[in-house]
Amino acid sequence: MNNNWTPSSWQAFPAVQQPQWPDMHIVLLAGFVVLSSVMILWQINEVVRGGETNYISATLSLYISIYNLFSSLLQLLGIVGGDRD
Repeated sequence: MNNNWTPSSWQAFPAVQQPQWPDMHIVLLAGFVVLSSVMILWQINEVVRGGETNYISATLSLYISIYNLFSSLLQLLGIVGGDRD
């Protein structure tokens, strides 16, 4: 097997670029915010009604959902807010 991988071999792959449709990015982020919010409500409902008995798993899944919601909101505010110089 020939493993002659050189940096010039990477030129065959296109570089990762920013999305060309910023409106689509905003729509996807807004959809993810709604989805994360619904997931948080559903997970809390499961814990309150007794459907989830493993509290470590419930806490971890809530933490991940809240983190995803927070990071999506930060991205939305960064896009919408723009530069304030």
